[in-house]
Amino acid sequence: MAALEKKVLVVDADPQANASSGLGVDIRNVELSIYECLVNGEDASGAITQTEVEGLDIIPSHIDLVGAEIEMLNLENRERILKQILTPLKEKYDFILIDCSPSLGLITVNALTAADSVIIPVQCEYFALEGISKLLNTIKIIKSKLNPALEIEGFLLTMYDSRLRLANQIYEEVKRPFRDLVFTTVIQRNVKLSEASSYGKPVLLYDADSKGSINHMQLAQEIVEKIKDYGSIKRSALGRGLDALITMDDLKTGGSSSISEIELSKIQPNPEQPRSVFEEETLEELATSIRSLGVIQPITLKEIGPEQYMIISGERRYRASLKAGLERIPAYIKTAADENVVEMALIENIQREDLNSIEIALAYQKLIDNYGLTQEGLSERVGKKRATIANYLRLLKLPAEIQVGLKDKKIDMGHARALIPVDDPEIQLALYEQILAQGLSVRNVEEMVRNIAEGIQPELPERKNRIVSRYFRKSLNC
Repeated sequence: MAALEKKVLVVDADPQANASSGLGVDIRNVELSIYECLVNGEDASGAITQTEVEGLDIIPSHIDLVGAEIEMLNLENRERILKQILTPLKEKYDFILIDCSPSLGLITVNALTAADSVIIPVQCEYFALEGISKLLNTIKIIKSKLNPALEIEGFLLTMYDSRLRLANQIYEEVKRPFRDLVFTTVIQRNVKLSEASSYGKPVLLYDADSKGSINHMQLAQEIVEKIKDYGSIKRSALGRGLDALITMDDLKTGGSSSISEIELSKIQPNPEQPRSVFEEETLEELATSIRSLGVIQPITLKEIGPEQYMIISGERRYRASLKAGLERIPAYIKTAADENVVEMALIENIQREDLNSIEIALAYQKLIDNYGLTQEGLSERVGKKRATIANYLRLLKLPAEIQVGLKDKKIDMGHARALIPVDDPEIQLALYEQILAQGLSVRNVEEMVRNIAEGIQPELPERKNRIVSRYFRKSLNC
């Protein structure tokens, strides 16, 4: 939009700060971010940073934003803090774009409360329509309780690859119910988009002729033209209100689900749930939020008997609701066949970002075993690359102690993958101990593994070196 000579402000409300780093902001040197504005009441004007693109400014994010929701719990009018921050800036900019994290916490609630309209990105992946319906319901709750003026700007198809059958199916499924609400522009898969962010540049500056640049210019032009036609962004740019899309009493999703209020006593957890650990502290935080705002995003259930239900997704919300003292919870009731329930539960939970690597790997393996899928077939089902699935499955070949360490976040997936080429479990365990003892980087471990493969004993401190040497000699039959 800035390239179309519009004055644009980006507000990075995601703790990962991808929008900030992608626009060339060194978040390590940011003195004033959206965090200070939300928590400490700092003037947002002082947090505005200019980018390389003329007319494009940003209020950067910071990793401290992760803890902002807890710090904001006791603040007065906490759901409207961001709106108060941005209101004085509206006259200075043609567009203010708020980049939110995928999770629905207090920061996202603030963003929806401050916004005039919402652009909903839809990745061309499995369960896309189900995700849309849940988000629509969330937006309607925000609209009814916090922001009556909130409207849908449109649905934006992203990560689109016309060569993939799954992508084309998702595209058609989104177009069918939402029609004119779907942007004509689609954002295609494009390596230049990823490369640009790694260089801290907007794709338009990195490669103006790439598909990514062209797609985003087309999108900007489409938004500007829509708003020009309707005169104000405060009216849905595509001319339809949220009430025309969904009703709380009967929300249908591709003929496969409906929404209801279900008694918690009639719900039971799913034994096939991939997540095995629910941290008490985070459950209590979610329970506190639920006491204040209620359950904003419904859980998904399968009817397994007369007024008896099993959780497909949302067990964390279910447990937190019990803690919060709720008697009922909003839920999507799936009407799929019984044989599909396990698959649905596994796939829907895999799509979540808060599962650890081992939980995801076990879920992939269970899908392969239960449904006789190849890795290629599983790739189409879950919308992930085959190589990604293969990397997760390889983790299950590591010794149990290393898998537990990965699950408990003692090491990350990069460390674990670096250990996979080592054939001897004892050597793997020895290297694992070295990682824990010395805080070795992934690069350090990769180098040690290469040395072992080439017959070169890695250089390690004397005490630990003796451990590795024993296994090293064994591997060489010394």
